[in-house]
Amino acid sequence: MTEIDYYQILGVARDASVNGIKKAYRKLAVQYHPDKNPNNPTAHNRFQQISEAYSVLSNPRKREEYDRQQRSSKSQQNSASPRQQGMKPQKAKKGSFFFHRKSKRPKSFHATPPSRRRETPTKFGGFFTDLFSRHASQRPRRTGPIRGADQYQDLELILHDVAAGCRKEIVVDYHEVCKHCGGSGIRYGENVPRCSRCNGIGTIEIKQGDFIIKQRCPSCYGNDKGNSRLCFGCHGAGKVKKKRRIVIDLPPGIKEGTRLKVSKQGEPGLSGGPNGDLYLTIKLRPHQHFVRKKDDLHCEVEIDFVRAVLGTTIKVPTLDGRIELKIPPGVQPNQLLRIRGKGLPKQNGVGIGDVYVKLKVFLPREITPRQRELLERFYLQPNSPVD
Repeated sequence: MTEIDYYQILGVARDASVNGIKKAYRKLAVQYHPDKNPNNPTAHNRFQQISEAYSVLSNPRKREEYDRQQRSSKSQQNSASPRQQGMKPQKAKKGSFFFHRKSKRPKSFHATPPSRRRETPTKFGGFFTDLFSRHASQRPRRTGPIRGADQYQDLELILHDVAAGCRKEIVVDYHEVCKHCGGSGIRYGENVPRCSRCNGIGTIEIKQGDFIIKQRCPSCYGNDKGNSRLCFGCHGAGKVKKKRRIVIDLPPGIKEGTRLKVSKQGEPGLSGGPNGDLYLTIKLRPHQHFVRKKDDLHCEVEIDFVRAVLGTTIKVPTLDGRIELKIPPGVQPNQLLRIRGKGLPKQNGVGIGDVYVKLKVFLPREITPRQRELLERFYLQPNSPVD
């Protein structure tokens, strides 16, 4: 009995870890991927086997069941009779207890016909049949309207767009049904013969010992096109890549991570079905000066220690330009000063955030002897007059 060894397909040991199995699968999937091996049925079949092996071995429950079934199968092989193992049975001598001149089956015994055995697979065979037919069963068989798939895309904004609100034009990639072949993938006017290997079913049955395994047809890959001539517009895919430009209006104060839904701007439907939806996720481009925290803006400004001690007036950036900010005497390093109403508008339209200025006090690395003398007199003799 021939069995499919998933460990051998992936080239890993039977005690391999999940990470080892994943690493081996990625390496083989890149090597045999259909996009890198076009018009290569051997590579396509190999990629299918790799995917099926990974789907079982990467799942602890399926892997445990698979190992248990293999151990059970090996134990059955080891306990089989010599005739079942391919050995010639020894002839019993005449007069022995096991010698029978004629062997008649009981009248109640009826051999199971081959057709019945195909319809009643064992538990082990049913496991592989379901596994190998997974890809074929996932292929849609519906003939009615099918809704198009949803699309997801990021939309990057700058702080000025968030502060004032904006109108954005977005380019969306989508796949349209090929107009040359109507989605069939076959060149217009060509006859579409039924696949001779699977007779148009899309799957074939392979006998592995006592089991019947169903897998996708290696000739037509389940699409029943056979070796017919492909459409020059879509190269057999049935769809072509297009670009669509849409315009959306964004309200002021929109938050990063917000997901916007644009109805019926996703992938087109099939057989008259509606289009899918487009989902846009808001991303914020980093700003030169500000960091956004909810509706407030934070920035850093550097001043020297003399102005920090004496107090001063400096110009700080805002989204509307630079404005003057009064620094009180004796300000401390990393102290926050607030400018009210210069942040971002709240998303609900009520109120505006603030700007917070973090003061970084600059200390000189070198000073002159005269400056040192004055500083020492200031700190050691604060009441002494300065010349």
